[in-house]
Amino acid sequence: VQRTLDEANELGVKSVQFSGGEPLLYPHIYEVLKSTIGKNFAVTISTNSTLINEDFARLFLEAGVRVVTSIDGPEEYHDIFRGKSGCFTEALKGISHLTSFGVPVKIVTTVCEDNIKYIDWCVEWALNSNVEVIQFQPLENIGRGNRIENKRLQNEKLHDLFIHLNDLSAKYAPKGLQIKMTYQSRDFMIAHPCSAFVCNGEGCHRSVEKELKKIVIREDGTILPELVDIDRQFTIGNIFDDTLKNNLLVFLEEGYANFDQLCREVYNDMVPNNPSPLIPWNEILTEKSKVYSNINV
Repeated sequence: VQRTLDEANELGVKSVQFSGGEPLLYPHIYEVLKSTIGKNFAVTISTNSTLINEDFARLFLEAGVRVVTSIDGPEEYHDIFRGKSGCFTEALKGISHLTSFGVPVKIVTTVCEDNIKYIDWCVEWALNSNVEVIQFQPLENIGRGNRIENKRLQNEKLHDLFIHLNDLSAKYAPKGLQIKMTYQSRDFMIAHPCSAFVCNGEGCHRSVEKELKKIVIREDGTILPELVDIDRQFTIGNIFDDTLKNNLLVFLEEGYANFDQLCREVYNDMVPNNPSPLIPWNEILTEKSKVYSNINV
């Protein structure tokens, strides 16, 4: 991990995010975060906050770490949704440690049929808890979300949610709270196809032929392009087999075209004529990658 962080720094990577599972259970997390001090990238850690104490908060402040954590509604709902009694109280303790030390905190709230009624409560709670950002993420058909797929919001409610969050954003911005939503705007994706990884070459405002905005390194060392759970046929390489730089160079030469074709085909099928004003692009692309077959490969 430390070697890869050094390589990412040398490559000019702008940001690094540690996730899991629960990254604070990783036995070397203190050493890893210490090793990021002085590097040229911003550091974010995604955690449920239940393990955060003053020592972690002090380390995060020293290392310039930003924290992403989750609150999905009032205590009773949050504990049921997260599947563990008491996790709301523990998360609040952790968040309180962070804000008292001045560590920037973003809340991500997963929205489904059961908690859409708590949107206003979540926003007001975020304001009173001194966090900087609250981002609403509609339930996706991945992970534990597979088991409650029937709770996902349909297009009409997604649209209503988007409008309501716009109104709340205007109301709370002067108070210092940013309100965001995970899904992308269809109109924005049409105007800026690079947001869906399909705008390259002369048509791209950056005039690049090949581009990776994000890479994901999974727990077994596998490197993936853009998406946490994209099908392994699009694997970039593995950090145990070669350096990060060499893996990327080989992928850009030999594997990028397949990933690029996947993105373009799915974009053309799913974006221009999509009736919804909001598109869960990453979720769609992940699902399509599982059944994708390129006869030219």
